[in-house]
Amino acid sequence: TINAFCTPGGYIYVYTGLLKKLDNEAALAGVLGHEIAHAENRHSTQRMTKQYGASVLTNVVLGNEAGQLEQLGANLLTGVALLKNSRDDELEADEDSFHYLESTKWYPGGIKFFFEKIMTNKSSSIFQELLSTHPMPQDRLDQINKLIKESNTTGATKGDNLFRARYQEFLKSL
Repeated sequence: TINAFCTPGGYIYVYTGLLKKLDNEAALAGVLGHEIAHAENRHSTQRMTKQYGASVLTNVVLGNEAGQLEQLGANLLTGVALLKNSRDDELEADEDSFHYLESTKWYPGGIKFFFEKIMTNKSSSIFQELLSTHPMPQDRLDQINKLIKESNTTGATKGDNLFRARYQEFLKSL
């Protein structure tokens, strides 16, 4: 499984599938920075609070006599609204990760290598984008490339700030 996630309380989990997919430490640092940003910004806690608030509001508006169709419609609208919020959280965490890494030894745009790895050549439909919890990888890559261009960040170098060889040695231990 190619995934990493942060739970309420700040615990970060990284699947070995993700570790094996990456080529360098800077990419891993970018992914970890992204998850740290979720914890620091309390995204999961905020999402649960919004979900609970929407549930209470739906119960107030629909009352106890709401039919299944009304409840289904309300849940669908709430879900779509929360998905947009989730995508915004992802973009915020991507940007925060970039800024965290600007003051470290790792290339701040390292997360872009992860996005490049997970991109497919298929174009996404409006429904796929609407129903996704995450922005499309190309949109995320574009945002990181924009941040790289706007900052005074030096480019990625094979030895100095990507740490490829050291990461490849680490992968042998998995």
